[in-house]
Amino acid sequence: MHSYLVELTIAGDSIEEQALSRQIGLQATRFFKKGDEKSPGAVWKESVWSLEVLPSDGNEWMSLEDGLVSLLRKLMPAKDLLKKIAAEHDVAISCGHFYSGFGGGPTLSPKILESLAQLGLKLRISDYWSDDEVEGAGRPR
Repeated sequence: MHSYLVELTIAGDSIEEQALSRQIGLQATRFFKKGDEKSPGAVWKESVWSLEVLPSDGNEWMSLEDGLVSLLRKLMPAKDLLKKIAAEHDVAISCGHFYSGFGGGPTLSPKILESLAQLGLKLRISDYWSDDEVEGAGRPR
């Protein structure tokens, strides 16, 4: 089984959650402030603003392309602004690929690749293997 997480991430030293949300016109689904505790004995080295999109049922995407289409609908109105922000911060579309069996995986159409290129942001895809067949078992939250 394959499932996907799709989000926009913006990382940098001088990010303020509410100011960035107002600027982009979208509210962050997660925000981590530089210096806050990340885990016992570790802190965030930079602030991270992220916007995750989920399918209507609130679960994982079964298609990476469907998740990207949903995110791009939200981001395209702010594409010029995001390019400016990317000149000063690390801005990327971050995707998690969760799988518990071999074969398959993401496939992207030329149309979605063209849309991603128009946005001008990096695309990161991280793979997460899970021996557990339970849906979402390997997905970090």
